[in-house]
Amino acid sequence: MATFVTGFVVGFTAVWQLALVTLAVVPLIAIIGGTHAATLSKLSSKSQAALSQAGNIVEQVERSREHGFSLLTHLILTKNTVFLIF
Repeated sequence: MATFVTGFVVGFTAVWQLALVTLAVVPLIAIIGGTHAATLSKLSSKSQAALSQAGNIVEQVERSREHGFSLLTHLILTKNTVFLIF
């Protein structure tokens, strides 16, 4: 922190116009950076929620596919069993 303050003191004494411009622009850059970080955080949480929902849908489809396959297998096996009995 001391280096920062010393730099501004030297800047104001050597090139005071540039120091004033820097003093005016740095807070704007900080505000824009904070806004960007907040927006990115919101988008990240929305993206995470969408991915979670998509994962749930995929799990449901997989369970449905497995159920259909097991039902088909059951029907095939019972059909063959009936033919073996008669």
